Amino acid sequence: MNVLQALLRRTHSPARPCVNGLPGGSVKDKGAKTREQIEELTIRALAGEIAALEELVGVLQTDIFNLALQFLWSPKDAEDATQEILLKIVVNLNRFEFRTNLRTWAYRIASNYLIDARRSHAEQRNISFELIEHELRAPSPEPAETDSSRLEEQAESVKTACTHAMLLCLDRPARLAFIFGEVLQLKSNEAAEVLGTTPAAFRQRLARARKRMSDFMGRHCGLMDARNSCRCSNRIGYAQQANRPGRLPYAAYAECLRQSDALPSIPQFYQKEIDRVHRLALIYRTNRSYKSPEKLLRRIVDLVQREHPNP
Repeated sequence: MNVLQALLRRTHSPARPCVNGLPGGSVKDKGAKTREQIEELTIRALAGEIAALEELVGVLQTDIFNLALQFLWSPKDAEDATQEILLKIVVNLNRFEFRTNLRTWAYRIASNYLIDARRSHAEQRNISFELIEHELRAPSPEPAETDSSRLEEQAESVKTACTHAMLLCLDRPARLAFIFGEVLQLKSNEAAEVLGTTPAAFRQRLARARKRMSDFMGRHCGLMDARNSCRCSNRIGYAQQANRPGRLPYAAYAECLRQSDALPSIPQFYQKEIDRVHRLALIYRTNRSYKSPEKLLRRIVDLVQREHPNP
């Protein structure tokens, strides 16, 4: 039985409930798979083992979803992109040659798709550093929420949404370089393999992207420099007025996240004396990681069934 047949015969399972404070699991899955374990899953999946295929896709889909979410910002666009990328991974799994990490191979497929994908809804707004700077000058009303724990959760949502939006100010190649280099912390040789370039060219691209982000955030963001006036907590009212929290995937998980202690407090975490480059990296690395919607795998199954119906 090949991998497509195994996927077609997969039994549907119900969506998982909120576990450990998050829908479907913790902020970051405990007991992450080693490279050897992932390769073993791949071998079993290629041999037609349904459970292994399901687990393998489950291992990859959250990473792919968070990559797409950071790259595109729009949750709906990120879901659609994740679906297409996972489908490409499944259909081409028999081409994986085990000479590299499966995640690296999957990221290569994802980056190739994202670099050529149609512009997301957020990208169509032509977001720039100048536009964000103009928004930051707008006065922010008092937030409607008064509960301190909810305000902290809202501040974290504002932080994640704002920093993701700033990534849209970079062109697509620079954006991918920043995400892979600073957020996902891939080594230059691995990131170069993902992006189809040389390690030296990747480092140059990353350095330029990092400088642009650091220069802008260093002038405006209170997390980068305490002397800056902008604070995530001070922008909650503005985001509520613009009805933005309701359009964010982070807000959809708010009730579960509010009960989770997996995230550091914003004010406490950034009081460390660190240089600007490391502070910039920490701001992005401490953004939330989200479980990809369970419906994505079901969509893939439906698509494959339509393309390859059982005889």
